[in-house]
Amino acid sequence: MESIEQLTAEIERASDAAVRGELFFRRGRLRWKHQDRSGAISDYGCAAELAPECGAREALSQAREIMDFFNKDMYNP
Repeated sequence: MESIEQLTAEIERASDAAVRGELFFRRGRLRWKHQDRSGAISDYGCAAELAPECGAREALSQAREIMDFFNKDMYNP
């Protein structure tokens, strides 16, 4: 099982942009699972720039939609 620390080390070692993008995407998914929303969104953004074909653009869009969700009923009892 990968850890955030392992993926960070792999990102630092990788020289190919596409490989780095895939690693950012994988780290972003792991951060999202660990409730680190801002870290995940940041990683998705980096991944989308480096490797647009890896699915990070869709993940970034979905993450932003989730973060932008506002339910007015929760604030007006």
